[in-house]
Amino acid sequence: MAFPDSFVEEVRRVADIVRVISEHVALKKMGTSWKGLCPFHQEKSPSFNVRQEPAVFHCFGCGEGGDVFKFVMLRERVSFPEAIEVLARRFGVPVPEGRVEPGPDRKEREEMLALMEAAAQHFTHTLWAAPGTRAREYLLGRGFRKDTLEKIRAGAARDAWDDLLGALRGKFPPAMLLKAGLVLERQGKEGHYDRFRNRAVFPILNESGKVVAFGARSLDGNEPKYLNSPETPVYSKSRVLYGLSWARDTVVREKRAVLMEGYLDVARAIEAGVAEAVATCGTALTGQHARLLSRFAETAVLNFDQDEAGQKAARKSLEVLLEEGMRVRIVELPEGHDPDTYLKAEGAEAYRKRLDEAPEAVEWLMRRAESAPDTSSPSGKAAFLAAVMPALVRTTNAVERQAWLARVVERGGLD
Repeated sequence: MAFPDSFVEEVRRVADIVRVISEHVALKKMGTSWKGLCPFHQEKSPSFNVRQEPAVFHCFGCGEGGDVFKFVMLRERVSFPEAIEVLARRFGVPVPEGRVEPGPDRKEREEMLALMEAAAQHFTHTLWAAPGTRAREYLLGRGFRKDTLEKIRAGAARDAWDDLLGALRGKFPPAMLLKAGLVLERQGKEGHYDRFRNRAVFPILNESGKVVAFGARSLDGNEPKYLNSPETPVYSKSRVLYGLSWARDTVVREKRAVLMEGYLDVARAIEAGVAEAVATCGTALTGQHARLLSRFAETAVLNFDQDEAGQKAARKSLEVLLEEGMRVRIVELPEGHDPDTYLKAEGAEAYRKRLDEAPEAVEWLMRRAESAPDTSSPSGKAAFLAAVMPALVRTTNAVERQAWLARVVERGGLD
């Protein structure tokens, strides 16, 4: 049954289109409209426009456009009635009785999200009960406060083969647990067993705050050290950033996101009050991650480990972020420190100073290239230029690129 026209018009009236879209896109006021990078296609220069009178959006790049309902339909991949209901609940308009039933794909997604939420609650309950003693002692032993662990919804998986399976079997069929990546099939015989066993568990939330996956750290030295959920109908690791649902408002306000490597790095940042921290979920940064970040912030500050693997990941990540038109800075911490250890040792004020002083991508690459043994020889000069070229060619602003090029020529002793 369709919603009454009067209800639809009331939702349309109260649902501020600029407020709705700015939760997903970093908008700038330009005269009587707002502009930003289109969330529906890849672009480097903003061609996405939003107006309040009339309340519409339009992208001059891909041609997508419409009202606030159309934006939610496209952004959340929902039907028109579902978009109306989402906005009604968002802006406090009572939803009348009589709703359109969701389609099969939507129904499966909602059932799986309910399963993931139930699993998260089970892991959290276990952490604060007797079976979670080992995980609890590990996390508290690293200096995390109870309120921090509660905020990130930390949990524990018992050292058992069917703890989660047994707890959820009555509510969800094993086939669904298997599809959600929570259990595995037994080899050579029928049945299933828990994927996560004897681990500290970290729920992974999407940007809307729904639990879609889990990361889990081994407590007994078994490999892998970190075990993550596989991809499922509700989780794609190349599209989800750990911590974004908590960080989003601060990222928009600060106009920057601090990108870290690990769950505990983000947890420590949250505890210290550095609320704009996010992390990839055990995978390399992708273009989809960068596009997601660019909707909320202009700048990404990379703070990866200081070892060679971390610095290599930083180099690759900065190229991906520059491709999406973001400004990129790289934090340099003292040797032996990562965000977790530095924040714990030195505190938020010292860390924020590091963030504010973080060099831009080209400057960081030049400093590293200058530390090579021989930068004065022809081969050394070639290596210097090769080190900074990936960032230079991905700097989309021509004036900025030319200014950096002059510095590169001077610092590298080039013609």
